[in-house]
Amino acid sequence: VNYSYRINKKTVYFEAETKSNSQKQFLYDWKFGDNTNDNGNVVEHTYAAYGTYNVELTVIDTPVSAVQHGRLG
Repeated sequence: VNYSYRINKKTVYFEAETKSNSQKQFLYDWKFGDNTNDNGNVVEHTYAAYGTYNVELTVIDTPVSAVQHGRLG
């Protein structure tokens, strides 16, 4: 899983990319560290306040055969 993010004031734009040699589809679950979440490989989130947040991305391939966890930092 490769990921990137871009910050514009309190809004962060996240993008994840998963490469596979097979025809699998991937589910992306983002937890933004402020008790909110979203799904998709491209998401954006606006925080209520400036600060440091631990963002977690979970990627599941379908059929479910592997789960990868990663922290953005």
